[in-house]
Amino acid sequence: MLGTGERVKVTIVWAGGTTTAGEVIRPVQRLEQLSYYPHLTDRIRELAGQGIVATGSPTA
Repeated sequence: MLGTGERVKVTIVWAGGTTTAGEVIRPVQRLEQLSYYPHLTDRIRELAGQGIVATGSPTA
């Protein structure tokens, strides 16, 4: 995801005109902005379906 997500394309223009392009990872304000958010929510649902809670232990 580019733009609103955690990955951002950047271009550095050096003195002399040479450019360097790359991608950086930045903080996001909401989990929904993460590129892997759909996978994350699928995994949470999968674990919840198995009775796993936030502590990592099955519910009684």
